[in-house]
This record gives sequence, structure tokens and C-alpha cells, in this order.
Amino acid sequence: MGSPRPRKPNQNALLDFRPIHDDAWYTVDTLVISKEDTTLTVRFNDFDEDNDEEFNMIFINRFRPACVQLQDEECKNAKRFWFVCALLQQGEDDHKFYIAFIESVTCLTYRFISCSCAFLVCWLEGPKDGKTEQMQLERICKVQLGYPLFDHALLDSPCLY
Repeated sequence: MGSPRPRKPNQNALLDFRPIHDDAWYTVDTLVISKEDTTLTVRFNDFDEDNDEEFNMIFINRFRPACVQLQDEECKNAKRFWFVCALLQQGEDDHKFYIAFIESVTCLTYRFISCSCAFLVCWLEGPKDGKTEQMQLERICKVQLGYPLFDHALLDSPCLY
């Protein structure tokens, strides 16, 4: 993806999308449906319009309900084999989310009210597929269950086959 653009973040994100070019997960800012030419345009949160993706048909497995950041008070509930969406950092400006599962959680001492637990995750996709990595809470999001195409405009779209 290109450079993030300075915008107000989408605080009520409801949908994530997985572009074909890198298979990472990105938060959707808006979906634009053109019934005239049966296209769906996906606009990403924090990215220029140059990064928009257009489709003549929807690939349903590339959408999902938006993931939610795991909170400090929730870390003690995290269990082995939980599926998560974890942040892969491959450089200062290269941050992408991929699916992983929790292999183990080491609960460390709590400082004030913040979590300092260590999570060992096993990547299930992306460039580190099959490898493990230890990380802190701030890099882990919960995968939400549910049907991703909750928007009735999408269900009625002629580009949905």
C-alpha cells in the first residue's frame, strides 16, 4: 500500500479487507457501490485514493468484521489456540496485520493497570507464515465473529455474485 494520508481515523470501523497485492488486513474507511457499472470501490482508512481497489464482483473471503484491539483487562482471558489478528512489524514504516494464533501467554506483573504479558503467537499467513514471535498486548487484536457483509446496500448490489 502507499503512504498513509493525514485523516481523522475511523473510530467506528466495521469492516476489514484483504487486498490481493499483499494479503495483509486493512481497515475499510468506506465502500462505494456503483450500480451503473456494477463495481465496488474499497477505500482504506489512512490511505490515499491511489490505494483504492475496485472490483467487478466481490470476493467474500476478503472481507470480515473489523478486528478489535485486545484490552489490558482482557489479557488474562486470552487462551492458547485463540485466533487473533496480530501486527507484523518488518520495518519502521512497514506495519501489517495477519492472522495468527496464540501459542502461549506468560502473565507478568501488572504495572498500575496496564498489561505487561508476553504473547507467543504462531503466524498463519503473511511472510512469517508458520513461524512464531513473542509480542506484547498492543500488537494483538481479537478476530470478531459474524458475517462481513452486514450492509444491505452490498447485499442488494448487482456486483455480488
